[in-house]
Amino acid sequence: MADSVAAESVHISQSSAQAVHANQVQVEQSSVMHLEAQEAHMNQCGGQSVQAESVEMHDSGAGMVRAGNLKAQDSGFGMAIAEEVHMHDSHAGAIITKNTHGTVHTSILLTGKVEGEVHTAIDTRQVALLGIVSGTCIALILFLLDWLTNRKA
Repeated sequence: MADSVAAESVHISQSSAQAVHANQVQVEQSSVMHLEAQEAHMNQCGGQSVQAESVEMHDSGAGMVRAGNLKAQDSGFGMAIAEEVHMHDSHAGAIITKNTHGTVHTSILLTGKVEGEVHTAIDTRQVALLGIVSGTCIALILFLLDWLTNRKA
C-alpha cells in the first residue's frame, strides 16, 4: 500500500494508496483514500474522497465526490457536489449540482436542471417545503412556550 503518490500522471492497478495527487489519474481494481486530480478515471475501485475537474466512474464507489463534471456508470457514492452530473444505473446518497442528466437514483437531489429519469426520496421542491414546515413548527413551539411562560408570571 502506497502512502502518498504525487506525479503528472498516475496509473494504479490492483493496489491501494492513501493519497494520490496528479493531473491525470487512472485507477483500476484498486482503492484510494483521497484522490485529487484534473482528470480521474475510476474502474472497479473505491475511494473515500475524490476531487477533480473531471471524474469518470465505472463500477466504482466513493464516499464524497467533488467535480466540475461527474460521469458515473453502474457506480455509487455517498455525496456528490458537481457542476454537471451524468449518471447511468448509478446510486447516490445526495447530489448537489447545476445540471443532472441520465437515470439517477438518489435520496436527496438539489439541482437546477434535470434531463432524464430521476428517482429521489427528497428533491429541491420537497427540501424547500420541509424548510418551510420545520420553520413554522419551530416558530409555533416558541410562541406557545413564550405564551405559557408569560401566562404564569
